[in-house]
Amino acid sequence: DVLLCRGEGFISDMIVLLSSCTYSHSVLYAGKINGQHCVIQATARGVVCDPIEKISEETFTDVFRFKKDGHTLGESAYPFEPIEKVGLDYVNSGIKYAYDHLVLLAALAATRNIPLDPLSKKILRSILDNAANFIFKLIDEGKTPMVCSELLYRCFDEADNDKKYQLSISEEVINCLFANVQKNSQETDLTNNSALQEEKEFQDAKEKFIEALNKAKQKEQLSIVTEAETYNAIPVVSACVTPKDLEDCRDLIKIGRLILS
Repeated sequence: DVLLCRGEGFISDMIVLLSSCTYSHSVLYAGKINGQHCVIQATARGVVCDPIEKISEETFTDVFRFKKDGHTLGESAYPFEPIEKVGLDYVNSGIKYAYDHLVLLAALAATRNIPLDPLSKKILRSILDNAANFIFKLIDEGKTPMVCSELLYRCFDEADNDKKYQLSISEEVINCLFANVQKNSQETDLTNNSALQEEKEFQDAKEKFIEALNKAKQKEQLSIVTEAETYNAIPVVSACVTPKDLEDCRDLIKIGRLILS
């Protein structure tokens, strides 16, 4: 099952606010491993397999079950083991990956059409800069950023060569992502108007973040662009999947709230 969580704190609040979403984090319930209920999630420690009690730190967690083309995960034609295997393969990759909520928030700011007031732009410009620096630091350490919802998307996407588990992401979201990033790469004419200067600085911060994201994904051999096209290029879609996209996915049906006893 996909577990979508609402976290606490400023960054979680911003993710929820900017994406008009209920959730700020996502994890994969992986069933019982060695007799213990476990989840697979992207964290600052890397992609890890934790006891499910670890997510009790979240404010609340809702459970979503995969149902597609009249089939439910767990049926003979749709066993859950391939999804679990992908997740555990990422876990077994060691500390190759790392995640910070700043990266998810920066991805939202850089790839979605979000109306912002001047103060919000200043805050997000700082977040974009910090997220880009975080990614470049990961690159120097030989690591790759892995957003929490990206991990969930890829566990399903990579579970079968025929993509029968692939989660449907809204075409509107994909078109928005591509159009907004392309728009970001266009130069803004500057006058003495301070608002235009602030907008240019905000766009520059977006481009720096996208450049960092693409460089990181190229090292993972996932980027859709060549080295020469890295700057201002469109990042891979999976790297920009958000909890909102999972919440809205027609292949995931909410079945209730998780209670840990």
